[in-house]
Amino acid sequence: DEAKELFLSISDYKDCGTIEVYECDYLKADKMLENGEYDSARELFVSIADYRDAGERAKECDYLKASDFLKDDSYAEALELYEGITDYLDSADKVNFCKYRIAAGYVEERKYEEAAELYLELGDYVESSGKLSECYGYIGDRYILQKDYVSAGQYYLKMLENKEWLSNSFQVETNRDEESYINHKSVLCKKV
Repeated sequence: DEAKELFLSISDYKDCGTIEVYECDYLKADKMLENGEYDSARELFVSIADYRDAGERAKECDYLKASDFLKDDSYAEALELYEGITDYLDSADKVNFCKYRIAAGYVEERKYEEAAELYLELGDYVESSGKLSECYGYIGDRYILQKDYVSAGQYYLKMLENKEWLSNSFQVETNRDEESYINHKSVLCKKV
C-alpha cells in the first residue's frame, strides 16, 4: 500500500504511473488469494482486469472459493460461483455436479418436483435420466394417495416415456418388446 501511495504521489513525473500502481494492486491481490481472502482478492483483480492476467485471476478466486464450498458439501453456494465462470477450467462440469448433488438432496427431502426439474436440466448427465423417471414415479404415487388419478397417470406416463430408464429398470416379459410394454402401461394409466 505504501509503494502504491508513493507511485500515485509522483505519477506526474516521467516513467512513473499507472503500470506501477497496477502492479502493486496485482501483487496485493495475489497475496490475498494466497491467504484465502477470495472476495477481497477478486475485487482487487477485477479493478485492474485489463492488467496482465488479472481478469483470469478474478475467475480463479471464484473457482477456489467454490471449490471450498464443494469440500463442505455446500452445493448451492458452489453452484452460484461456478455458473459465473463456466469458461474457466472445469467449472461447466462442476455446475452439473452441483446440480446433481442438489437434486439428490431434494430427493432425500422428498421434494420430488424440485429434483425432477434439476434432473431434467441435466439431461443425460450421469444417471439423471433414470433419477428423473424415479421422481416422476414418486410424484405419481403422491397423486394416487390424494386420489388424483389423472395427475398420477400423467406422471406415470412421463416415467414410462423414458425408454433408457425403462430398459435399465425393468425386465421386459419375454414375448414383449419394450415398445409394446410401454404402450401396455400407457393404456393402463389412461384407464385410470
